[in-house]
Amino acid sequence: MKFKTRIKLTVSILVTVIVLMNSLMIVLYIADTLKKNALQSTESVSKQILMTFDNVLDSVENISRLPLIDDEIFAILNKNYEEYDIGIRTYEKYRDMDKVVKKIGNEMMDKNTIVYGIAIFPFNTDLVYSKNRYARRPHTENLEHMEWYKKINQTDGTEIVLFRKGEDEIYKKEEEVISIARLLYNPMKEKKLGIIRVDIAMRDLENIWGKKNLMEGSEVVVLNEEDELLFTSIQEKNQNTSWKKVKKAIEEKNPLNASPLARKEKSAILTKSEAYGVSIMTFVSPEVIYRDAYGTIRVILLFSTVCLITAFIMTEIISRQIMRPIGELQELMKKVRDGDLTVRSKISVEGDFEEVCQSFNLMVEKTEELVKRIYKEEQEKNLMEYRALQAQISPHFTLNTINTIQWIARIQGSAMIERALDSLANILTFAVRENREKISIGTELKQMEYYLYILSLRYYNKFNVYMDIEEETKKYLTIKYLLQTIVENSVFHGFDNMNECGKIKVSIKKKSNNIIYEIEDNGKGIAEEKTAHILDGIKEFESGKSKIGLSNINRRIQLVFGKQYGIKIDSQEGKYTKIIVVIPAEEE
Repeated sequence: MKFKTRIKLTVSILVTVIVLMNSLMIVLYIADTLKKNALQSTESVSKQILMTFDNVLDSVENISRLPLIDDEIFAILNKNYEEYDIGIRTYEKYRDMDKVVKKIGNEMMDKNTIVYGIAIFPFNTDLVYSKNRYARRPHTENLEHMEWYKKINQTDGTEIVLFRKGEDEIYKKEEEVISIARLLYNPMKEKKLGIIRVDIAMRDLENIWGKKNLMEGSEVVVLNEEDELLFTSIQEKNQNTSWKKVKKAIEEKNPLNASPLARKEKSAILTKSEAYGVSIMTFVSPEVIYRDAYGTIRVILLFSTVCLITAFIMTEIISRQIMRPIGELQELMKKVRDGDLTVRSKISVEGDFEEVCQSFNLMVEKTEELVKRIYKEEQEKNLMEYRALQAQISPHFTLNTINTIQWIARIQGSAMIERALDSLANILTFAVRENREKISIGTELKQMEYYLYILSLRYYNKFNVYMDIEEETKKYLTIKYLLQTIVENSVFHGFDNMNECGKIKVSIKKKSNNIIYEIEDNGKGIAEEKTAHILDGIKEFESGKSKIGLSNINRRIQLVFGKQYGIKIDSQEGKYTKIIVVIPAEEE
């Protein structure tokens, strides 16, 4: 694939991914935000409806307390009609009934227009004190067997019971009502006085619960504290549907867990009154929730499409502008590849590409110089190889001469001279033929034996060497002439001008993952001010001898094994010198 095509494809994919990701994130964010706003709005409406209904119930609850507050009604409810004669008793009952009904109309119903009817069922008479909008008398034939009546009769008078009946059993063929009932109780005498029931027409409450107060497409279900249905705007629901059935239907549909864009079911919001235990469940239509979102999403998608088309056009234009100088530079590179190093870029493009052209020119110039230098070096290398071949004649000639002298010493029976020549021949052979930088410690010790024999001939009875070598260490690698150089320094510098016999202790051991050399002599030691300069490579001469050997070994160790390895010097002038060498335990 061409570079230009790769640029266009990369930019196109990148722009497409960015635009689509941003569009998707915006769409999801808007959908979720609008949904939350719609649900919050519906929840606020539900709370307002519930608050209004609580106010209505407060006013009705206050009405239910009036018989206990009004002295005249309270006295009538506490009256004992059995104390009167039969004729006077009937008169008193009906006179009291007229008084109570008048007060119900004047002081209860007229002050609250939402009240449909009020009925007081006293326990001291078989009469019912009632008044309603249509002057209908309540039917009390089976009053003691009605569920609401039995439930109220079991309370202590401090609470009310909220319930709903369809065709109410005490108002035959009347409209639907919601009722509040309370037990009238005299705490002073611990006596039940009767039951008051206040009815509210359902059609009056529809002004509160009606769809004009709800969001378009929403439905509402109202339940009392016992989960009995008080009101529903869902026409197909059975009027006896309980909250448990509604809840089960919601859980089966699972509207709150569905995907926001794929949701078909209505979302449900529950609001509950703490004062009366009334619950309002509002179902919100998804069409209402996403009506504004769909329009916004269409605009976003259209804008994204325009952005993509614009991006593709700009990608084509920009790629052409970028590739023009690259194409010209590519032609120059072809000429360089064919061997023409005289070409130079004359492309004048400001910015980063100008540096590329300059770098190209500099590269060609350096390449031309490098070719010339390599040609010259090749000539010099050929000359040096010729001279090296000539130089090989000298060590071979020396070895042949030593072998001839060794053969003569053997004929004449000079074993010491023969062994010395044999050691020298082995040392020279190792120096000529061993080209590796690393050798095994075993090989190093073998060469050390040859060298020590020659030194012992020169410095007869001048020193003794004691070896403490772990057999395991002989298989690990070291650098050439490490041990030989240190021992040589001990003999040449440590024992110089000493009358007694010198001692050299050589220890090679493996510790953890390292090989530790310790070479200690009892020579004249090194002054403290000189010790720091030995490993730095500063030459100091004593008796014509140079101390540059240790710094050379130290640098070689660090070049071969790393800077964490090397030589340490521990010395006390006039007593001893101890050289410690640390290298890694590296097997051959």
